[in-house]
Amino acid sequence: MAFENFCLDSFSFCRVCFLVVLDDSLNYLMDKFLLHCAKIVGTPKGTSASWVHTFFPKEAEKLQKRGHLLAVIGLTEFTGASEIAAVGKEIISRLHEEYYGVLETSAFHQLQTSVGKVSQETKEGTEFKLDIGAVGILQNVLYAVVDDGGKLIINRQGEVKTILAENNTLSGYLQDGDVFLLGTGEFFRLVSKEILKSALSAPTPEEAVEILAPSVHGQQDGAAAAIIFQVLASK
Repeated sequence: MAFENFCLDSFSFCRVCFLVVLDDSLNYLMDKFLLHCAKIVGTPKGTSASWVHTFFPKEAEKLQKRGHLLAVIGLTEFTGASEIAAVGKEIISRLHEEYYGVLETSAFHQLQTSVGKVSQETKEGTEFKLDIGAVGILQNVLYAVVDDGGKLIINRQGEVKTILAENNTLSGYLQDGDVFLLGTGEFFRLVSKEILKSALSAPTPEEAVEILAPSVHGQQDGAAAAIIFQVLASK
């Protein structure tokens, strides 16, 4: 399951910088790799907002069977009676509950099921449009699912390419030095390919976010969100 053979199947620092939130750099030690993360979200609007969720379990069983969860969520065309922030928080809670609440199935299967259930639940109403992407990292394997307009991009050994888009899933082995960007559809509509390549070529995720911020801040749609994570061999 090297990057060149990533499987695509049919199933699918924290500080305020003007109107953009740049998250604190996050370092998480796994068995074989150190995961270094930074994230960026647009400014919430009345009808759109976005979130980035990261969870790194301390419970041994969840860590062994599910690993780490990273997710980006964007809401657009929101007309609900509840506050948009409360709706986003509920979606994150449901995704987390589905992924870590069932430990009998494989991590990849449960990630697909979790994203699918959350997406289906939101489609049962007409209060908003959901854009969601999720990544599970278990030991040295990455699993990913995107729904709607999200994408996953990688920089491996200087080669930047999109490896997952639209309603698809993917799995593959991590390599030392890999840099990934998981973003919502609105994020990719705002950021050019040239800026994406420059950001993914930056030495650290924090520097990548600094490159991306001018393209995201102050935009009319608040549904842009992305997380950049770098994989480094633990020593």
